Amino acid sequence: VNGQTPSLFSYNLYVIVSPSMEPELMVGDVIVSKVYKGEELKEGQIITYLGREGDVAGKLITHEIVRFETIDGVEYIVTQGINGGSEDPKIVKSDVRSILKYKTKVIGPIYRLVNTPIGFMILIILPIGCIVISEVRNLTKEIKQLKEEEKKEKELKKE
Repeated sequence: VNGQTPSLFSYNLYVIVSPSMEPELMVGDVIVSKVYKGEELKEGQIITYLGREGDVAGKLITHEIVRFETIDGVEYIVTQGINGGSEDPKIVKSDVRSILKYKTKVIGPIYRLVNTPIGFMILIILPIGCIVISEVRNLTKEIKQLKEEEKKEKELKKE
């Protein structure tokens, strides 16, 4: 991650990849977040930020704000996954990328399904197979039709 996330109309889509926010956000859920533009942040909000140090360095993390701390005049944001564990390294507002707006109801389950072998077969391979079968049937009909036309032409020439 280079810290840049494509956005559409100031909204980003993210896929949850760890269980740190369960049960509120499950692995594979797709969330819609509004791009952060400096508005006021509050405890309890779920934000996505770019980690700067430790295990989260260079990664986009979606966690809940647990508190704010001011150290030497600098305001820090302290976040943590709701599934327990330790607090994340402190961040500043410039690290915040977006604020959670809602969890999608349709895209997440489809994403999870496609990422299973059976789901991949159902949603990708099966439709392709149906298209191939349909094309083979159409081709067979056309060949049969051409043969019938050739047969009729030969019969007409004999007469």
